[in-house]
Amino acid sequence: MSARVRLGPLCVAIEGASQLGPTLDALRVEAAADFTVTVHEQGALDAPDGNGFESRADDPLAAAVMPYDARWPGRGLLAWLTEVVASAAPARGASVLHAAALDTPRGVVGLVGAPGVGKTTLVRARRARARANNALWVEVAGEGLRAWALPFAGDPDASLDAPAAFEISAWVRVEAGWAETPQRSSRFEWQHPGRATPAMMRSLIRPRRGAFWSKDAWQLGLRCLTARPVGRLVIGACDDALRCLDAACETAETRP
Repeated sequence: MSARVRLGPLCVAIEGASQLGPTLDALRVEAAADFTVTVHEQGALDAPDGNGFESRADDPLAAAVMPYDARWPGRGLLAWLTEVVASAAPARGASVLHAAALDTPRGVVGLVGAPGVGKTTLVRARRARARANNALWVEVAGEGLRAWALPFAGDPDASLDAPAAFEISAWVRVEAGWAETPQRSSRFEWQHPGRATPAMMRSLIRPRRGAFWSKDAWQLGLRCLTARPVGRLVIGACDDALRCLDAACETAETRP
């Protein structure tokens, strides 16, 4: 099979896949490809090492081989493409983040934080305001910070991902605060970027194998995360957290 899919600002040509899976099928386009990857499906269903994919690209993308469960080829391909796109991003002046995005009174805010803290729960609770479910392609564009939703999630939901680019107006570091807020109340504070950055940098998606992560790529991610005000949202109850976030974003005050 040969297909072209839109992943954020990139058009990726995929050659050799037996199937794409429903998430990638919905992203098919007819457009010139930015680069091509070739899928090599090897081994039987019960092969101990599973199957794998190998990158073949004209521009400098590191080869990446990622085992996957042959019973779910579309899901495996989507997971592997996460690493391919993360490898391609720095050469294009961009970073890939494990982050959600939501419309607020001050514009679109990017929600970063460890898996399971509630980013996607917040986005699902305000589905009409959702811009991204779980992953972002982010690039500094002049004075702006432009982002695209990427479909990289364990449970992809295209209805939560905006099809077009949007500007990030602030970053919000989300933390689960049930132990910290026993009354289930949420709280928000603007923080100095230097204080928040070490935790936020963990949201950068890096290729796990076969790809060199350069100092320039690290600095690029740091630039994206410090280009906007940074807040900290400690989640109690979901609705309370959203009200707390909206109230903080209604004011222009962002100093810690």
